[in-house]
Amino acid sequence: MNHAYSVPVSRLHDGTVTVAPTGEIDFSCVGPLREALVQAATPGQTRRVVVDLRGVTSIDSTGLGALIAGLRAATGIGAAYQVCNANTLIYRQLAITGLVTILNYALSEHDPA
Repeated sequence: MNHAYSVPVSRLHDGTVTVAPTGEIDFSCVGPLREALVQAATPGQTRRVVVDLRGVTSIDSTGLGALIAGLRAATGIGAAYQVCNANTLIYRQLAITGLVTILNYALSEHDPA
């Protein structure tokens, strides 16, 4: 397993926060992703959280759990939440688990949530 990954976060003036993890996400390294997703939901500042999976090569069930934790944090403050740009393998995992709908999956960050 390659644990070299990062979790860049960017904030726009319109209240959109983009979390764009890269690399493999599994049980041994999911902590920073979960933390970034939960902290992205800042009450009074965040209107929308976008999770851009373009740079993620694989994700296990703990990574999927982190995506759900981010959803809960965002909806808990009334912010929109969207996951986008997954590769075919990750999209298939999202579809099989029913998370495509739950996580408001979109083909790109520019599609409506």
